[in-house]
Amino acid sequence: MRFILIILIILLIGAFFIISNEHLSISKKENVKRFFNLYSNWLFNVFDNIKGLTANVINTRWLPKNNSSNQSNSSIIKIN
Repeated sequence: MRFILIILIILLIGAFFIISNEHLSISKKENVKRFFNLYSNWLFNVFDNIKGLTANVINTRWLPKNNSSNQSNSSIIKIN
């Protein structure tokens, strides 16, 4: 529930930024159409960026390469 609320707040803040940066008066019909056009483009860009970020995270090699020279038994402690 908290996650959905955070997403809705982010979407609402995005809408307010579009309205304020474009100086749109939502009471006019042509501005409402322009707002929905700008907002849908913004949403498309957000989801496209999330898709690209996810692809980069998936394709990242998170584990170090195993080199035979780097492998040693230094992590094993022998007790005599």
